[in-house]
Amino acid sequence: MDNKPVAIVLGGTNPHIALFENLKSRGYFTVLIDYLDDPPAKKSADEHVQVSTLNREHVLEVAKNKNAAIVISACLDQPIPVACYVSQRLGLPHIYSYETSLFLTDKGDRKSV
Repeated sequence: MDNKPVAIVLGGTNPHIALFENLKSRGYFTVLIDYLDDPPAKKSADEHVQVSTLNREHVLEVAKNKNAAIVISACLDQPIPVACYVSQRLGLPHIYSYETSLFLTDKGDRKSV
């Protein structure tokens, strides 16, 4: 990691490849969290940790162990609450609170509004 700040990205779909490239160009060591053995963006990340993006406690553990500077969920809506939960717990920047993220990502609730 060479004292680079660590960016944890939740999910490794094809659109995540550009995100990894962007983060690396900004000096981050990138960690992909994805439950798949070989997600499309795996080769773009510096490291792959094979756990579910939806398991907030596992993601929190990885973020603590890696001393993460940021935790990002992009291109996928289900891991947004996990990114917010972990970021809030670790005092990292986050776009909104965990509670707000649950409200915003509840599709059943949003469709009834």
